[in-house]
Amino acid sequence: MEQKIRVLELKKVEEEGRIIEVPTKIEVYGKVYEADAEYAPPSEFKDVDLKDILDVKIGEIPSNAEIHVNEAMSVGELAGFLIFDQDGIAIRLMEKKEYYSGLIGLDYYLEMIKKIAKKLEFEENPLIAEVAHGFCGIELYKTLPKDITIGEALKEVEKLNAKVREIERKIEEIIEHILEIP
Repeated sequence: MEQKIRVLELKKVEEEGRIIEVPTKIEVYGKVYEADAEYAPPSEFKDVDLKDILDVKIGEIPSNAEIHVNEAMSVGELAGFLIFDQDGIAIRLMEKKEYYSGLIGLDYYLEMIKKIAKKLEFEENPLIAEVAHGFCGIELYKTLPKDITIGEALKEVEKLNAKVREIERKIEEIIEHILEIP
């Protein structure tokens, strides 16, 4: 069986008083990716081509590593970036307040997405909730079985997007109805 992801280099780092090994270089189907200069766990491998990893299983991602894909994905009106680790999928959604033009306020919109995500068994990462420089955003994470491929994991984000779009349509209908009232 072909190994889809190989760890090429590890670095020992201290975390909470213990030494752990963190990947610093990986190979994905022959393409080599190096982690960002900081190797605090987890190491981040950025700009990985999504099409190259669609058949990689979640459990095949090295421990203490995150795979950040270079394709953006949206949930409703917000652009997002996908991140995979050996336990599941995350989508980091961000928007600059001054550019947001939705039917409802951005804070309320983010709360709506959080509620929908919770019903679909996503968890919110509170560390990402506050973003600087006029941006606001959230990171949603879903734990998945190790034998699920990244392609199958994407369906979870697509379900979230479909539900958000459905609620948006309902909000639009309500607003249109209110505007028709004399």
